[in-house]
Amino acid sequence: MASINLFMQLASELELLTPSVKSVYSEVLNSLSELSLDQIWSKQSLARASNENRFILFCILLKIKISGIDLWEQIKTHIENALHIINDLTNQQEDAAKVIDIILCRAVQNTEKLSEIIEICQKVDKLKNILKTLTTLQSANHQALTSVLKEISGRESNLFYDDYINLLNNIITLKSLGVEFFDDSFSVTSLAVNFLLNQNAIRSCKSVCERNMGKEIILFNLIKKFDLDEGSNENFNLIKQNYPAEEPKVPEVINPMLFSINRDEISWDGHPKNQKKFEGKNLISYIYQGNYKSKIVCIKIYVETTPNQGDFSVAEKEIQIYEILSKLSSEYCFLVYYGTCIFKDNNNATNISLVMQWVDKSLAKYIEDLSKPIPEKLLKNIYTKLLNSYHVLRNYDIYHLDVKPQNILIDDSDCNNLKLYIIDFDVSELDIIERTKSITVIINSKAVGTVNYAHPCIRKALHYRNNKFILEYHRSDADIYSLGMTFLHLALLKNFKDKLNKDKNHEKLKEAINSIEFYWARDLITEMLKSKDKNATNIGKCKCFLPGEKTYEI
Repeated sequence: MASINLFMQLASELELLTPSVKSVYSEVLNSLSELSLDQIWSKQSLARASNENRFILFCILLKIKISGIDLWEQIKTHIENALHIINDLTNQQEDAAKVIDIILCRAVQNTEKLSEIIEICQKVDKLKNILKTLTTLQSANHQALTSVLKEISGRESNLFYDDYINLLNNIITLKSLGVEFFDDSFSVTSLAVNFLLNQNAIRSCKSVCERNMGKEIILFNLIKKFDLDEGSNENFNLIKQNYPAEEPKVPEVINPMLFSINRDEISWDGHPKNQKKFEGKNLISYIYQGNYKSKIVCIKIYVETTPNQGDFSVAEKEIQIYEILSKLSSEYCFLVYYGTCIFKDNNNATNISLVMQWVDKSLAKYIEDLSKPIPEKLLKNIYTKLLNSYHVLRNYDIYHLDVKPQNILIDDSDCNNLKLYIIDFDVSELDIIERTKSITVIINSKAVGTVNYAHPCIRKALHYRNNKFILEYHRSDADIYSLGMTFLHLALLKNFKDKLNKDKNHEKLKEAINSIEFYWARDLITEMLKSKDKNATNIGKCKCFLPGEKTYEI
């Protein structure tokens, strides 16, 4: 019924479309069964008004629904786009939510990957305020349990620290999203308790199994969050005196820290590539090129300037973000994160090392080295990859707050397939719970951002060192604006001028945008810089200005 209602609503809205696209969209609506998702999506480039954009997204939802497409990787981006606009709907909101719930229910039934089940449940969680009953969660109850049991079946003797930590973290995440495991999670917690019991029993026999107390403490504290059966509880009581009564605080153990690395597994040269001091944190960070398991890696080390007095909250936050984004590195512009190493140096200062993929060149250096304008096809490719990746950040409620070419790395070894990587999350914010949109972009009472790319209000705060210039607006506005200025720099290269984001240079900014060769890039950047005004645009709207496969020149 929801699908029929949505179809009828779309049919009635054809009259609201502009004449130039009405005939095209009418054909789309009447040919859903014949057209592929890509063919429908290609019409997106025609959409400029919000109702036209919504029309295409709903056509895609109906196509997925009636065609029975249930591969998560195939539908994920379309679901994310639909969820981005659903809260702005009025008449169609409930019908659209029901269609999305049906689609997600099929997707969760079709996957055996626990990571995909979590992603799907995170998406359906955004429908809770619209629908009282979510069929996706009902299906996820069974599917998640099946996937967890499949993870451990036949592997009980081979499961190690990271396996148990990941499994328990995943179960906790799923429970927080409304998935019920009933008593079946005992099978995992019982195995985890027995694993710790065995580790304690062989503590003196390193040749049998090397112990990692940091990970044992993390695992111990995860187990405490579950209700244990009688047998497991008895074993748990036998070992609990061997672990701290309270969860250790930074810098002893940082939680979450899913992937721990021993100190002897990493090495680096003595000359940092970069360093940064964190005021009020008793902390300084260094970036080195190093080695880990025969791979060249980037090692970012946070070091206390005074032993035992460092505030490592900034490191903990950055680790959490990299652990989330690393899982998406194959699809989006994120680095592979290998793990975290915590150790004391010769001065008894705590060091926390983040070990990740090494990429040598920044986008700033790439721009500096270019002697010719970037070809249209390549420029569109760069814009698309970065917009999609920042859309992912927004969906995970991560706000970078310091977007600029220096914080984007690029591998241009294959000039036809550039790889981009967003880095430096040490000033960003991660919202586990969505907060109000009336939030000032201030970290520890300090404005963050970089002058020539920052939102105009942040630019004033940075320039005058006075936070009275900060207006209240959504933090995504700051990221969209800074990314728009970065796109402008990519389009203009050496013709990009400083201070274009100053209010008094508004006309110069317009002239700079109008000098861009490609009309769609002008339109896109103009839309992105609308974020100067609170909630005037969003990443979803901006993506609509990317062209289809056809390229245009003026």
